[in-house]
Amino acid sequence: MILRDEQALQTVLAELEKGGDFAQLAVRFSQGPTAIKGGDIGWIRPGELAAELRPAIENLDVNETSPPLEVEGLYHLFRRVP
Repeated sequence: MILRDEQALQTVLAELEKGGDFAQLAVRFSQGPTAIKGGDIGWIRPGELAAELRPAIENLDVNETSPPLEVEGLYHLFRRVP
């Protein structure tokens, strides 16, 4: 999920904390190209991501959401799915 501002980030984090569905939140809030697909970027290895984003996914457990990562003014959230 790619968010353009901190307000959207805080809204998404609050919804996730309450048990909100990552995919539905991605459709509603993400500005990324995969938003329409619930943020699904498909199967990737950490090495396929930009170096700044790799730490966010390298150690995620299944169904775990990464902490937000800010890169060049955009906030990125990842969720590992089975």
